[in-house]
Amino acid sequence: MVLVVIDGLDASGKSIQAISLYMRLRKQGKTACLRIHPSNGDLFGGKAKQFLFSKGRSAHFGSVIFYMLNVVRSVLLYSWQKYDYMIFV
Repeated sequence: MVLVVIDGLDASGKSIQAISLYMRLRKQGKTACLRIHPSNGDLFGGKAKQFLFSKGRSAHFGSVIFYMLNVVRSVLLYSWQKYDYMIFV
């Protein structure tokens, strides 16, 4: 499995590039998993997004904690599955 991690500043086009890569790989017949964090697909991602749009030091701390839990959840759920490519944003 090839792990692709796309990181960058907010609104820099990470998700668009990841989706483009995912679609290209799928057209080539490759299996790929795309995970964009924080995701709304689970409690941790939803809470991370909620805290990201809140104000205050505790909101920043909460967003970091829930973001990390969201990423760890994805790694535990998806890393054991057989994909040619795993794309994390």
